[in-house]
Amino acid sequence: MSIVVWDGNSLAVDRSCTDGVTVWEVDKLWEFNGEAITGVGDMAALTLMRDWYMAGAMRAEFRPVPSRTTLIVVNVDKGLVKYEASPDRVEHGRNKCAFGTGRAYAMGAMAMGATARQAAIVAAEFDPHCSTKLDMFP
Repeated sequence: MSIVVWDGNSLAVDRSCTDGVTVWEVDKLWEFNGEAITGVGDMAALTLMRDWYMAGAMRAEFRPVPSRTTLIVVNVDKGLVKYEASPDRVEHGRNKCAFGTGRAYAMGAMAMGATARQAAIVAAEFDPHCSTKLDMFP
């Protein structure tokens, strides 16, 4: 799956994608209008949600995705928001959070003072579906 970590100041996103058997590397962090867009879950569904957001995030144009997928948007000034099964945003702000299969490891690492980058590396060390190849924002 994946690891996405927000420490309130920076975002770390691994480059791992898996179908449960095979793992490969993909781009999962996109910059748009000064914001970072990423997510976890089904990659095809994630790209549909990304395109919806980049087209203006209009409620009437939201199409439910067939799987549990979370679109994550980070604005350096405003913090993190996420979208899941609806066009309603859930605001996390600057609160530390992590998403994906390695989230428990990342949250534990941040509880001990790790940055987003360090927490993502810890998650990748223990979760076989996460990668230490990371993209960062900002």
